Amino acid sequence: MKHLIYLLSSLFIITLASCSTPADYAENIMDKASDMEKQTVKITEALAKRDFTGAEKALSECQKNAEETLKELQEMKPYGENDNLRQAGMEFVDFYNNIYKNEYREAFDIVEKGKNYTDADAEKVQDIVMSVAAEEKFVKKELIDAFKKFCRENELIISSR
Repeated sequence: MKHLIYLLSSLFIITLASCSTPADYAENIMDKASDMEKQTVKITEALAKRDFTGAEKALSECQKNAEETLKELQEMKPYGENDNLRQAGMEFVDFYNNIYKNEYREAFDIVEKGKNYTDADAEKVQDIVMSVAAEEKFVKKELIDAFKKFCRENELIISSR
């Protein structure tokens, strides 16, 4: 029990320390959002190999990670008085959380028909992909706009790594 309390205390202190500056705060949120996109690649790579078991496993992991990340963002405090960046981060992660549970699940169910896969099924999967891509553009733009605004307000310079 003492070890658990020590571990949780250490994680809490590390979390507080990791967001001690506006740059750390912004980077933390943007890293979480970026992880959602990276995780999705695992699903598409497995599907491209027609590894449905691997894709199912990747989807399950993505759902779990999205739920955990969303919870972390919800528990974060705003940095200063402006909460737009955290809110945009939550919307972005929630978007992925929802598509993992809904659109991706529906597409998986269609693709797994195997030999019974019809032209109508292919069209439906294409519609799902196009719909997700359009929605993703919107939530991503909101996140980037919130990030830029946060950086301006906190006099941060945006650079790429």
